[in-house]
Amino acid sequence: MSVVALLIAARIADCNPCEKKLTARILKGDQLVLAGLAASLPPLPPHDIRVGTSSIYPLLRSRSGSMILGIIGAMPQSARADLLADTVDYWRGKMPWRADASSVVIELPEPAGPEEFPNGIVEIRRMPRSTG
Repeated sequence: MSVVALLIAARIADCNPCEKKLTARILKGDQLVLAGLAASLPPLPPHDIRVGTSSIYPLLRSRSGSMILGIIGAMPQSARADLLADTVDYWRGKMPWRADASSVVIELPEPAGPEEFPNGIVEIRRMPRSTG
């Protein structure tokens, strides 16, 4: 997902060579990343989605991870590229950013302080299985 973050930043910065390189890297990589992005799209398609995305949008609304992954695996490269471009556009629109002549600034909220994590430890527990 870090490559996707870089791709979104490249789109914000209007760096076309960066976008091409990162898009190729994502499309050659694990399709699970693209499936995760696809599942994050809103339930109703935006009016300006690309052809490759519009062809599978009804299936994206199912929110079935295995179905979305299977469909993406069967899609031609051009349709996957459309889907990636649409998801990057969607997330670019969600990012609070501003640009000036010399830089692009993404305004993120303050990170949680150490008081949120006593002793600097985050504990993750596995829930017991129910036998019912």
